[in-house]
This record gives sequence, C-alpha cells and structure tokens, in this order.
Amino acid sequence: MLALFRQYRPVLRFIFLFLGSYTVLSMLYFWYLSFFVGPPVEPDGITRLVGQQTQSVIRAFGFGGDVAMISGEATLGIWVDGIGVARLVEGCNAMSVMILFCAFILAFARGLQQTIGYILAGMVLIYSVNILRVAFISIALAHFDTYRVLLHDIIFPGLIYGFVLLLWLFWIWMIKRQDHA
Repeated sequence: MLALFRQYRPVLRFIFLFLGSYTVLSMLYFWYLSFFVGPPVEPDGITRLVGQQTQSVIRAFGFGGDVAMISGEATLGIWVDGIGVARLVEGCNAMSVMILFCAFILAFARGLQQTIGYILAGMVLIYSVNILRVAFISIALAHFDTYRVLLHDIIFPGLIYGFVLLLWLFWIWMIKRQDHA
C-alpha cells in the first residue's frame, strides 16, 4: 500500500491541493456573497463593476449601451441600442472561473513569487476577457437573437473556459521548461 502511495504521490498531491484550494477559495467567495443577501436585494460589488465596465466597452464599440439594476432583483439589465438583451447575474462575473483557475495553478505551484504573479496576471486577463465576452454577447444578442441559445450556452462559455485552458497549458509549459533547464 505504501508503495502505491509513493508511486502516485504527485497525483494525490495535485488532487488534494486542487480540491483544498478550490474549497477554501469557494468558501471565501460565498462568504463575500453573503454580505449581499437580504433586503435590499442587489447585485454584489464585483457584478456591478462588471456591468459598469461592460457598458463602457459596448459604448466604446459605437453601440448605445446601458446597464442598470433591475429593481427587487440581484441582477443587472443590459440594453444595446435600446433593446433589452440580457440579465447580468452573479455567475456572469467570472469569479467562479477565476477560482477554478487559481486552484489549478496552486496545485502546480512553483515558487511563491512566480505562482502569485501568474495567478494575479491570469485573474486580470480572465476578468478582462470576461468583460469583452459579456459585451460581445450583448451586442450579438441585440442583432442575432435567433442564436441566443447557441451564443449564450455554447460559444461564449467556450471562449472563457477555452481561455482558462490556454492559461493552464501555458503554466504547465513554463513549469516543464524550468524543470528541464
């Protein structure tokens, strides 16, 4: 039994570090969200910031963009050129994706400074890509509402998760390169 543990130690280490960091980060995020429960019902601060920045991006691309709180709900409404296209909810702020990203990087940690630097850079990139993703899906829905399910459920989630996958692969590539240097 001990021989099996030694043989699979790297795999077990990854699993425990990944699950442990994912659990801790998720608990911290849910603790943060708990401050936004109850009257008055409103979106959390990160979601509101995503909404404001999405509005700016939509306008920067030359469209009439408005993002505003929906009364009595923890959501923001998104309008493009006066057309209500979507609701921005807590799940659209990419925090759960960033937590998943961080847990993976922590499970393959290589030096405190390098790991924290990559996590911070990755989170900024994921956040930025998410703002662009929400803005583009909003613009697309205003002009191609027929493809709502395809855009919302397949293409745009695929973009953010595909981007995270590329960041993970780049991290692994960097680690392998250092190990062979």
